[in-house]
Amino acid sequence: MAYSEKHKVIISCGFEFDVFVWNPYISGPIMTLDGHEHPLIGVNCLPNLDCFITADSKGMVKLWNILDYSCVQTFYVTNANEVKCIRAVPKHRRLICGARNFTVFQYTRPFIPDYTDDKTVCRALFSEKRLEIFVAGEKSIKVWDARSGKPIRVIKNVFTTEITQMIFDEDHRKLVVGSHQGELKIYDLQSGVMILELEEHNAADGEISFIGYGGGDHTIISCGWDRTIKVHMDEQ
Repeated sequence: MAYSEKHKVIISCGFEFDVFVWNPYISGPIMTLDGHEHPLIGVNCLPNLDCFITADSKGMVKLWNILDYSCVQTFYVTNANEVKCIRAVPKHRRLICGARNFTVFQYTRPFIPDYTDDKTVCRALFSEKRLEIFVAGEKSIKVWDARSGKPIRVIKNVFTTEITQMIFDEDHRKLVVGSHQGELKIYDLQSGVMILELEEHNAADGEISFIGYGGGDHTIISCGWDRTIKVHMDEQ
């Protein structure tokens, strides 16, 4: 059982497969949530966040939005025959799952369900060839399926500073990315791996303000705040 001080609701679970949400002033549950397929072993509310976590004995863990009670994410505790308990540690942004051994999951940022990213989105591109949306926020790029609206993958830690520009190559197989410190990298969109690092602009004042792809001649044009224009060759 867990209590959300912020939203004034109680979430309970037991050997049933369903999660019950209660108003402390009403005798019956106000919401029943299904989705688990085995007996539930724990529920945790995350203080100051609009979500809570449930887990069952076979290692299925679900993250729920406490505002509309929708399931936001499902993941599994692997290599565990029977999970006995879970405990969220908000201070260290960790979820600890107890079975024969402990399994620790770490989340990097608080969950904000109304936004695409927890940081400012600086660039977004739509690929009509891949039917995917690429959203750059701070140092990472999130890829979304344009048909379902669901996230597909994340390219993390592209640079040590913020992403400022990005563009597809002619076939939408590669992504050219520029940074606040004038760095330029090319990523393979199928694997998410960096395949080429281009000559950078001045790190002190060379923030990338424009990237253009030359098409058939495979040239890449970059402009920076250092007042220079550079022409690179996409050699791969």
